[in-house]
Amino acid sequence: MNMTNAFIPRTLIITKSFFCLYIDDILILGTYFDAIQRLNDYLSINLDMKDLGHADMILGMKISRTPNRISLSLSQALKKYIINLISITLNLFLHSMILQLL
Repeated sequence: MNMTNAFIPRTLIITKSFFCLYIDDILILGTYFDAIQRLNDYLSINLDMKDLGHADMILGMKISRTPNRISLSLSQALKKYIINLISITLNLFLHSMILQLL
């Protein structure tokens, strides 16, 4: 065992990272840039991929950045689609509950 790697470093940086894969697009989100860069470097070595830089849109959501935060906003069409999907799901659920009561 390598004893230099056996000790916990004095400074521990807690990160939250997200790796989103959709068809052939990869979106990497995180709170620590170096961790994101290491993952991106690893993927670049092991996969045939192209870094397209910062994303502006993902799955119909607009990505907005400020120095302190990132926010996602939905387009009107996507909002309408989600509300319609929730409505259909709720109607199916209620319909099945009524059938069980009969």
